[in-house]
Amino acid sequence: MKKICAIGSVNFDIIYPFKGESFSSFGGITYTILTLAKLLPDYEIIPLTNIGKNEKEKFFEILSNFKNIRVEFIREVEGTTKNILRYHNFEERKEKIEFYVKEIEYDRIEEHLDSEGFLINFISPFDISLNNLKKLRKNFDGIIYLDVHSLIRKEINGILTPYYLSGWQEYSNCSDIIQMNLEEMKYFTGLEPSKGVDLISLLILNSGPKILNLTLGKNGAILYFKENNKLIKREVKPEEIYEEDVTGCGDVFGASFLSFYLKTKDPFKSIQKAIYYSSKKAKLKGIEEVIKFL
Repeated sequence: MKKICAIGSVNFDIIYPFKGESFSSFGGITYTILTLAKLLPDYEIIPLTNIGKNEKEKFFEILSNFKNIRVEFIREVEGTTKNILRYHNFEERKEKIEFYVKEIEYDRIEEHLDSEGFLINFISPFDISLNNLKKLRKNFDGIIYLDVHSLIRKEINGILTPYYLSGWQEYSNCSDIIQMNLEEMKYFTGLEPSKGVDLISLLILNSGPKILNLTLGKNGAILYFKENNKLIKREVKPEEIYEEDVTGCGDVFGASFLSFYLKTKDPFKSIQKAIYYSSKKAKLKGIEEVIKFL
């Protein structure tokens, strides 16, 4: 049976939405794992992640909704990252976080080099080291999907704060498909998107990836790739804009894109599906509702 690996950390989210009452849910790589499991039923989903001992039973119960998730590769650790998200509007938020993250060691990765792909979602800056990412790229010929996300963030007094990453080309060179939003593009490359998104996107593609997915929240996403040494740009907007809980939308986007790209090798069809599933997520609260939708 074919398999795909997901690398990232699990969060336990406490969410204060822009409107409505607060609620809690598992988050982080959880959205990635469940989306892959649903959209790739003929694949084994290998989560290379950790879960706190007090949350393990409940977390495994959630994953048991899909029989193709291989939970034996999840390791128990002392605690699970706690993340408090307070939304100032339907898209902008502040996060206060208490990290319990143990880096994924290379021996856990090496065991699954026969996979079709690795989806690396930086839920925390520490999920995989650059050294181990380079080892994976050197020894793996399949697809590596890299979601920049919290790679460009530091925890300062419990607050996740963006900072400028140094040596960004070393990360992008290890990926086939890379995902980021405009803020992440700025801190990832050190370049201001308002000066020219297309030019920055070309620089990123020239550093290694075949595809760049630039997510734009409720405005959809822009797909960039090169064809015959020419930059191709496709803007895709959601058919309908939902405003409920956008937590996890980017995670669902990445997992959806990779799922359909593995099937079709068509980036445009894949981003259309990614927009569809991620926009639907924005009308749902937490993991339990996402499971029902999937």
